[in-house]
Amino acid sequence: MSKVYDILNLAKKSGEIDGIRAMELLSCSQIELMYALGRSDSVESNPSFAEQSKYLELHQHLLKIVSVINYVHGMGVPRRDCFEWFINEPIPALGNITAREALLDDYFDELREYLSGINLGGYA
Repeated sequence: MSKVYDILNLAKKSGEIDGIRAMELLSCSQIELMYALGRSDSVESNPSFAEQSKYLELHQHLLKIVSVINYVHGMGVPRRDCFEWFINEPIPALGNITAREALLDDYFDELREYLSGINLGGYA
């Protein structure tokens, strides 16, 4: 049976994002997570994840990523494959951008609609 993930419970009592939990939810490393969040430049300068996670925008973006990964995982795709798809697979219906790029460009609703169509039996 698949583990149920509570995407709304990613914050510690201090208000910082629980990076370990987020990486577990996405089956990814810290570098991959920072890249998915559009913060790859920050990884090189090596600030702590806790410092980055104080920003509400970052938390909201992370929730969207986990939501998308959970949705695709719910269609029977292994979690790590979901993350690989999120980062690497161009989506023709969205102009050949990846799901990561769609979220970074603020196309979350369009991505959700695309995934809903696929889940209902539509074509990619």
